[in-house]
Amino acid sequence: MRSQRTLLAVCALALSALFVLWWSLARDGRTALGSDALAESAVAEPAAAPAAVEQREIAPEARAPASESALDRGRAPESSPASAPDSAALDVLVLRSVTREPLAGAEVWFWGSAEAELDDERVVRALRAGRLERELAEHARRYVADEHGMARVERTHLHGQVIGVAPGWWGWGEVHEQSPSPLQVDLARDFDLSARVVDDAGRPVEGASVALRSWGQDWSLNLRRATTGADGLALLRHAGTAFGDGFFGGVNVSLALDEALDPPVEAQLDPMAAPSEPVVLTLPASGSVEVVVLDRSGQPPAQPVEVMLAAFPLDADLASAREALESSAARAALRECAPDGRARFAHVSLGCALVVSAIRGRANVRHTTTARGPTSVGQQTTIELVLGAQVASMSGRLLDDRGQALAERRFSGRIESVRSGSTFESVLTQKTDVEGRFELDVMTNEGDDALQLVLQISDASGMELAAGVRALPLSLTPGVHDLGDIVLASSPLLAEGTVVDELGQPLQGATVNLLAPRALTPDPGSSILEVSPTLRAHTDAAGRFTLRGAFKGDEFLLAASLGERSSDSRPAAPGVRDIVLVIGRTGALVGRVQLDESVPRSALYVEVSASFENGGSGFALLAEGGEFAVRGLRPGIYQFTLYDSNTWEVLATIGELAVRADQDTRDPRLDPLDLRGVLRSIRLVVLGEDAQPLPEANIACGASDSGELAQWYSFQGQALPILLSVPSVTLVVSAPGHLTQRLVGVRDDVTVSMQRGPSVRFVLGQKAALPRAPLALGVRIRSAGADEDAESWFEEEAQFGADGVARTTATAIGPVRFVLTLTKHDETTYSTVDLPDEPARSGVLRPRGEQVFQIDVDPALVAEYAKYLE
Repeated sequence: MRSQRTLLAVCALALSALFVLWWSLARDGRTALGSDALAESAVAEPAAAPAAVEQREIAPEARAPASESALDRGRAPESSPASAPDSAALDVLVLRSVTREPLAGAEVWFWGSAEAELDDERVVRALRAGRLERELAEHARRYVADEHGMARVERTHLHGQVIGVAPGWWGWGEVHEQSPSPLQVDLARDFDLSARVVDDAGRPVEGASVALRSWGQDWSLNLRRATTGADGLALLRHAGTAFGDGFFGGVNVSLALDEALDPPVEAQLDPMAAPSEPVVLTLPASGSVEVVVLDRSGQPPAQPVEVMLAAFPLDADLASAREALESSAARAALRECAPDGRARFAHVSLGCALVVSAIRGRANVRHTTTARGPTSVGQQTTIELVLGAQVASMSGRLLDDRGQALAERRFSGRIESVRSGSTFESVLTQKTDVEGRFELDVMTNEGDDALQLVLQISDASGMELAAGVRALPLSLTPGVHDLGDIVLASSPLLAEGTVVDELGQPLQGATVNLLAPRALTPDPGSSILEVSPTLRAHTDAAGRFTLRGAFKGDEFLLAASLGERSSDSRPAAPGVRDIVLVIGRTGALVGRVQLDESVPRSALYVEVSASFENGGSGFALLAEGGEFAVRGLRPGIYQFTLYDSNTWEVLATIGELAVRADQDTRDPRLDPLDLRGVLRSIRLVVLGEDAQPLPEANIACGASDSGELAQWYSFQGQALPILLSVPSVTLVVSAPGHLTQRLVGVRDDVTVSMQRGPSVRFVLGQKAALPRAPLALGVRIRSAGADEDAESWFEEEAQFGADGVARTTATAIGPVRFVLTLTKHDETTYSTVDLPDEPARSGVLRPRGEQVFQIDVDPALVAEYAKYLE
């Protein structure tokens, strides 16, 4: 059944994402913006703190001395806030991310932070707003790497970011107190994109906002932004890193006018071949809008505010429009409010309904309102948005464990269930005022579950220093809920110890992570390990570390990493002291894959896995010449596997590869691995009836001679590369709302034009058969012909409403079968079963027009199969 297969695929992707996140954190993760998606997700929703925080009794030996609390240790010295001594210096080693080769002559910028609690979002935010280069010129210092890719940076602050720039390469990394020297910064492949904005007469438009936009069927995200000059040109810097070091299918990428326009003005890009010339975007006739944001007292908000503005047709369902905007599904323009609370949108469609959405203090809660937009060219409309009319706000004051106000301190938190410990809502990092006061916007709630607000302060590396809990009203209604003073007690000691190398020498700047089992499902036997971003520490010059935080359990695992090297994980109990973690020497496996020119290197993925216990694995993408390098491997025997990154099909496997410490292993079988003439690529383009690329398509692929469909693709984009190791393939192409097509004997690039399927309405013969929530009765249309197996992966499912009617668009015509389904969908479960076909349900679908079918089902049969989903 498709829904079960889809769920398995989603679970696999989730597990892969969790593993990549764990691997990234275990290596002190943020290097080179190798994947901007990770950086953007960190901005959208930082990971929550550990669940066990309600018990705050701290053993006397774990408390800080009265003269120095954990919060004091999280600050820079009072005599020199966050500033390093004049003689402090940091060596920075700049490397290519794929081959790990030093980049001689690279520019190195050090952007110091004035606060101990590093604002690690600022590079990402500056990139998205198109102002990074300007801010670097104003606030950062420039250095040049020597012939070995090394630059000595004057460390004017203890915290900051290092940005590396070389022709065709770009990346960044973080600096904190325990950063190792040299600090390695990986640069990913990079390029700029440009767009020319013109009006209907072809004249350049100045001051228009252009965004590099990633989007799917129900989401949209701006990755880069720039504003046009007098010539109508906008330059979007470092667009290459927005794609990542290699592009995996499944995402649409466009250059779009970042304005409130309906319909959106955007040009879809081919992620495999970025345009070398400016993309022309034509701005329609428009007016402008100024949004004025005020707090409840009628004053501009004290915290930073982001405003989104989206245009919709006047007859649009504004409730659905609000929901689309709040879920980032709408193509909306984004602006930051000026200190006076005003945000200006220079180009807004005429005669539209507007939805305004604002986020205060980078929280997860949106304040929204609606209005009519301008109606004539050049007209400006002013919209006033008062924060707080629809949301609940938690206010209070933070104190340390000595009763002192925590003034101007960054903190983060979450709302969780007292009964289950599950997180109800995460609260992004914010900052108290000079009196230690705060105000947090949260979602309203009318549930029956007792809730509590958990607040915590962490050091620059993310380690929890102190935390506190306050019970919340059962009903979180709109308005301000004053929680009074909340004491953040110093977090208990979890572990102290040392990180050393094989010779027992201390290692500075190593990251120590706490790993603990966490079930992704209600299965208590799950052994999946989770790395908490707040439960980690860094070693000092003596290799010592102290890890603090709240942990519910009797045992956890500790693991250390430094660059590409890592230690074995060691079990430990809360409060352990003098634990030693050993990071041993490592080697590398390097080589080159020879491919035909038609094969995109970014469609291939290398994995090197150990053949011995606790050996681990490593991953790499291919460079433009097919080179790869997997580093940080412990000495031992490994297996090399080359994958198709779209389907995860194994393309080549080579075993018994010996990796030695401090060496680059170059096995003759991999230097080179010649796949020329064996592996080639064709490009598939899927168009709709309007001859435009469809936003989503699904493909089954198999060798034509066998007839077996063995590869499966699901992608959103203009073109999909399909790797072939056989002379020809059979493709089954499906898209939502369109008729599925089967193509036999495909050998070369192919364009498929899809036709809309007919509308189908199903009427349930016995409404008594409708189950109660969370169960739902649905129906699928399945071809009765040769394509049935492939179509069963892609078929559309329609669920019966309370009126006993289900509507869908068929993906097949001619003789078809109607398959009834029973689905359970709640907070923890999504599963589906097919009901028996007796009596047989079938019909014949015409190519056009709506068709109506009556569906009969025995209520006893529904009740019987509902037991399987309990």
